[in-house]
Amino acid sequence: MKSFFLKISKYIYLFLAMFIVLWGGVYFTNIAGNHEEFNTRTNILALTESISKSIDSDKFKILAQNPTDVNSIEYQSIRGEMLGIGESTQNIGIRWIYTTVLKDGNIEFSVDSIPNVSPDYSPPGDVYTDASPSFIKGFYNAWKSGVSSITDPYTDQWGNFITTIVPIIDKTTGTTIGVMSSDINYQTFYLDKINDAKKRPISATLFFELLILIIFIYSNFLIKRGDELLSKNILLEETERKNLEASNYLNNIINSIADPIFVKDDKLRFVIANDALCEMLGIPREKILGFTLNENLPKYQTDHFTEIDNIVLSTGEENISEEVLTGKDNKILEIVTKKTRYVDSIGNKFIVGDIRDVTENKKLSASVIEEKEALLKLMTDWSKTKESLKTGELRTNTIITSMGEGLIIIDKNYTVVFVNPKALEIMAYEERDVIGQNLHSILKIIKNKTELPDKNWPMEKSFISGDMVNTSIEDDFSIITNKQKSNIAVTFSISPLKSEATASDDNANLLIVIRNANKDRELDRVKSGFISVASHQLRTPLTSVRWYAEVLLSQKYGVLDKLQLDLVKEIHEGTDRLSKIINMLLGISRIESGKTGKNKIPTDISLATRNIIKELSNLMEQRKVTFSSKSLESPSITVMLDPLLLKQVITNLFENAIHYSNDKGNIEVEWQTDSENNILYSVKDNGIGIPLSAQDKIFSKFFRADNAVLKIPDGTGLGLAFVKDVVISWGGTVWFESKEGKGTIFYFTIPTTNK
Repeated sequence: MKSFFLKISKYIYLFLAMFIVLWGGVYFTNIAGNHEEFNTRTNILALTESISKSIDSDKFKILAQNPTDVNSIEYQSIRGEMLGIGESTQNIGIRWIYTTVLKDGNIEFSVDSIPNVSPDYSPPGDVYTDASPSFIKGFYNAWKSGVSSITDPYTDQWGNFITTIVPIIDKTTGTTIGVMSSDINYQTFYLDKINDAKKRPISATLFFELLILIIFIYSNFLIKRGDELLSKNILLEETERKNLEASNYLNNIINSIADPIFVKDDKLRFVIANDALCEMLGIPREKILGFTLNENLPKYQTDHFTEIDNIVLSTGEENISEEVLTGKDNKILEIVTKKTRYVDSIGNKFIVGDIRDVTENKKLSASVIEEKEALLKLMTDWSKTKESLKTGELRTNTIITSMGEGLIIIDKNYTVVFVNPKALEIMAYEERDVIGQNLHSILKIIKNKTELPDKNWPMEKSFISGDMVNTSIEDDFSIITNKQKSNIAVTFSISPLKSEATASDDNANLLIVIRNANKDRELDRVKSGFISVASHQLRTPLTSVRWYAEVLLSQKYGVLDKLQLDLVKEIHEGTDRLSKIINMLLGISRIESGKTGKNKIPTDISLATRNIIKELSNLMEQRKVTFSSKSLESPSITVMLDPLLLKQVITNLFENAIHYSNDKGNIEVEWQTDSENNILYSVKDNGIGIPLSAQDKIFSKFFRADNAVLKIPDGTGLGLAFVKDVVISWGGTVWFESKEGKGTIFYFTIPTTNK
């Protein structure tokens, strides 16, 4: 009975936690909606008041308020200004801007921003016969009392709107001489903004609900997993009498792991150190094993490491910390270290450590650390190490089959010689269906939704170079098997595995660690969704700031001194830069969601290039850069493509070439039909080039090479990521050739069958 209540209690706690999060989500959703509604009404009313104040009251008083006004200079001046404002504010929801007056007891139109050819145009003196009760009430409040207001939502023959009503004040007498109104689309500008504001707390609520559920499921899994590992340790103790070769085989696997790993005993002496750790420290293994490294590192570092190690040993709590380490050649490294206490079957305590060098990129990838966690825990029973030299294949297989990631070993002919249960689970195969079979016949590798030919597999690259090959979620690899019909997103870690008997490269086997990355890809999709929502929310206030800056720059409300003018110019230029970043983020988000590229029309590449060169001519002149192209003299080529996407791709590559070219540099642009009947387009510069160390990350979001940051500090690191996503979205490929200090050539292709 007690066991039953213990099992039930954990579900009660789960229910309470999820209920509290749900209640908080509802509460903050209502607050977000109310806050957005207040801000929206305040902003649109302030915008209309600003438009009203820009009207010249002296010109407005001269109007006769009848159809004869259309021929007057004053009417044309006021109407021209309102037409310009109307066009510039359509993107923020304003449909119409117009003025009305009270004449003979009727509300009559005075000046309308709608073009004359529109059936909705209202000439001067036209009675507003179908005004809503809310508009009439607001009009009289503005006319008689000079009070601004916003109507309730109403529907008429033109749609569903809310209307701002603002008095036009005679600047001389202070009296109301007219009423300025602007109709705003209620659904897209008002309701949608409020609903968008609610999405964030709703998304956060769903995220935390899911997180609680995942934590609950994972904690139960850990309890079960702990029982399984305990059983496996007992099995290991019963089978510790085999040969030395199995231990050497295990050491080869440990040393094939790219990240430094180590094990310390309760005296903080190293008892395991793989090749990667020795390379990072620049110290041979014989000077690491059995020592604490106190003599090799600065005192402040060893004191810090000792303090953390003692905490892990005494509390048993996992520790992940960012630290500074003096490595090979006294190079200062920034690292992230994960340390876990492990207690073996006879009570000895050890520290299991995994180090990530984040000097170039300070991002701890927990999923990569987890790839080795099960293996590390089973390797740290050092008190049994000497006897385990006799354990043979049973101990080795037990350790490898306990890994949390898939492991496959193939020979040079791609024949599978070993596979662990996790790999079988990912591929949905039985062991008898895999061992002895060619890996090419077992699975297919997909990249960017296209099946890779055998010669382009990442395993082939490792066979040829003899080096480790690692892939990430951004490489967009997935696999499909005969038993697993749906694509599974994966990442690979591939290492040549040599033994003393097969030391040559020709005879080396490959150790393939394969990880299911579906969850990582989903997290990346959620991240992209967040970026899209955040960028969309920034556009409206940014548009208002930009418009007000333009109004100040026009100096309609007073002349600015030089300092004030410079400050307003800085504000305006800053909003331009921020607007470009937001548009770039939204563009990437739309491409990743498949919402762009559907407007495919015949597009002339020559004409598109000429237009871009014309737009960028001032920038090239400022940078003293010249342009040349033999392709412009060749017959034009037309492709079926979204012309806006093509323009954005070429413009990004052109702007990069201009910015990173040396003074008096030259940019060469060519396009032609390649051997596969696709269009090959190239942009070449003779600028600073891309360092070799940065070339594998150059298409990543927010990444910029060090020499690019020094030359142009204000870059975003989004342009090339955007280019890659666009080109891939239309079925093309993009790549580059570069040498630091010598320049860069970017290539991309356009399929001629792109319909």
